[in-house]
Amino acid sequence: MVYINLEQAPSPDNIAPYSRFFLSRRIHYRRGCKPAWGQSRSRAVKRYFQTFVAGFMLLSITLLTVKSVIFGRLRWRRHNPPPPFGDWDRSDIPSPHLSTVLLVVTQPISSKEQRKLDDVITDTERLAKLSGKGKTSIISVNIPRQEAEQRYPHLKDNVTDYGYAYTDAVIDRLVHAEAHPKSSTLPACEYILFTNGDNLYSSRLGKLVIPLMRNKVDLIGFDFLSGHATPDTEHDPENGVFDDGTLRHIPVNFKTNGIDLGSSIHRFSVIRDGNLRFLNLSNVHPGLDADTAMERLSMADGTFVEKMAAVSDSAARVRQILLMHQ
Repeated sequence: MVYINLEQAPSPDNIAPYSRFFLSRRIHYRRGCKPAWGQSRSRAVKRYFQTFVAGFMLLSITLLTVKSVIFGRLRWRRHNPPPPFGDWDRSDIPSPHLSTVLLVVTQPISSKEQRKLDDVITDTERLAKLSGKGKTSIISVNIPRQEAEQRYPHLKDNVTDYGYAYTDAVIDRLVHAEAHPKSSTLPACEYILFTNGDNLYSSRLGKLVIPLMRNKVDLIGFDFLSGHATPDTEHDPENGVFDDGTLRHIPVNFKTNGIDLGSSIHRFSVIRDGNLRFLNLSNVHPGLDADTAMERLSMADGTFVEKMAAVSDSAARVRQILLMHQ
């Protein structure tokens, strides 16, 4: 908006200096005289009409722009409602400035499945945002089965690797991304947590572990509920007690049978410098028979964590239950 003070109205003789203000201009005539700016009366009227049309068009464009912005925002809100748990500020602590979830895809998928996966990733990124701060992104990483079979040939016979061959492939890609950032779409990694898609974490995870990450602790563990059954149960249906031995509290320890891989967070530079990989640490190699390989991989979580603890300069255990292992 341009505001022009015309309280002191100019005379027809000196109106020329004000002609540049076309939005609010008075046209003065004298009987029998041409306008002071030296144009014919018809041309002046034509000029005034053009100015009026230009102003009207400018106003129309402005109103349409405001309308599109307002209604566009309303349409976005209609298709992107707030999460069911309410406002973002209800979470305990903001997320780190940059959190990246690597979603490892181990099977070929169709274009329709890829579009559905992209929609799920978009929705999950929005729901993962905490307190309106930080940035959380999800990157889909496709690991070809042939690449995993080179690390663990028994996959050709449908003998499970419990996902460790694919996990080692992801670690190698993260190491490459750190060494060659311009040729990789993966971000630099400071800390890494290995988990499965069905595990459930407490909303207080960030509140309790982020301060330790800021202090550069190499290995962080936290208590969890184990999804594996234990023989120690109180199952007594006759007295109304039902206990299948699962979801027992496990105080975390950095040793085999004392930790689940999903209940530990690792400083990635330690993994990189120590060349830590699950298959190698479990002594699983292509020439090993399938039964022995599966037996060794059943302890791969503990083996990896024990080696991580041995080469780490610092470690911390959080005694709160932050993981419900499925």
